[in-house]
Amino acid sequence: MSVKIPEGINGRLIAISQLQVKPGKEATLEGLLKAVRAKSAHEAGTEIYRISKSTDGQTFFVYQEYTDLEAGKKHLSSPELQKLQEAVFKDVLSAPPQLQYFGGMAQFS
Repeated sequence: MSVKIPEGINGRLIAISQLQVKPGKEATLEGLLKAVRAKSAHEAGTEIYRISKSTDGQTFFVYQEYTDLEAGKKHLSSPELQKLQEAVFKDVLSAPPQLQYFGGMAQFS
C-alpha cells in the first residue's frame, strides 16, 4: 500500500493516522514510529509529529502538521517513512491504516 496525500489542500497540511497493531508487535511499531519522528524533527516544513497510543497499546495515533502540501509530500518520500511503510503494512499492522488529511485554518484569537 502506498500512501498519497490528496491534491488541493491549501495552507498548512494536517495528517492524522490511526494504526492498529498486531499483538506482540507493539514495541516494533513504537520503535519505527520514533525513528520517523526523530528524522521528521529535522525536515524543513515539519511543524509537529506527535505519537500517541491507546491505553491497551493496540491503537497508535500519529498527528502531523506541515507548513504546506509540498512539505508533507517531501516527508512521504523520505527513506525512513518508506521503510516504515514496507515493514508496517506487511508485518506489524492488523488492519490497513486509517489516514485523514486536512487543510489548516488560521488561528482563532
